[in-house]
Amino acid sequence: MAAPDASRPRLDSLRLDRLPRPRLDALRPDALRLDRLTLDRFNLTRLSLVRSSLGRLGLGRLRAVLPAGVTAASLLVLALGTDSVWLRLTAAFGGTLRPAALGAPLFLPGLRPNPRGETTWAYTWCEDFAALLLLATVALVLRKHVLYHPSSSRAHRLFTGWRAVVLGGAVAGVFRGLTEARMVAAGPLGWTGYPVTGALAGAGWGLVLGWTVGLTLALVNVRHGENHRAGWMARR
Repeated sequence: MAAPDASRPRLDSLRLDRLPRPRLDALRPDALRLDRLTLDRFNLTRLSLVRSSLGRLGLGRLRAVLPAGVTAASLLVLALGTDSVWLRLTAAFGGTLRPAALGAPLFLPGLRPNPRGETTWAYTWCEDFAALLLLATVALVLRKHVLYHPSSSRAHRLFTGWRAVVLGGAVAGVFRGLTEARMVAAGPLGWTGYPVTGALAGAGWGLVLGWTVGLTLALVNVRHGENHRAGWMARR
């Protein structure tokens, strides 16, 4: 066995604490600054790509889906405001006159420039405001649909437009119920019962007539290639 070389220091005699240490304190801020700069550039590039894709997508979808749905809903309330359509619906749904006599709103609210029959101007203005509430609800539902479901199918748009009219009819029905309670000077029970009845009646008429808006949205032509790509980038 060879004898140990006396000229070499033993390992246990080395003082590790005396070895020169790298100046990590001087390098660490620069490294962190470089990492942060790289991360910021990456985030800005990624955000710009997502914004550009969503911008093109949002403008295209808003120009196609949202105006089409609001226009269809506007035509619906304008048609309900005419005497001819109102009389045709009354003849077709004659059984609904009995609940209407008890305070339930008849059909969906219609936009009219003048009172119908012996109704007052105040009642006409309330009906017009209820119709505007319906249109605002439809616009909000469709805007949310455009933002959260950019690549929706035709069936999805059909049921979304239908659902928007149902919700709009319910919101308008609450206001129409409050108007009815004010007109008949109802008590505390009436101030609760009339709005609930109006909401149920409005939602029911939305189910009956809301398919018109849903069908309009289903017929809107939307390019799905950009929708899938922008939706994938937004999820990432």
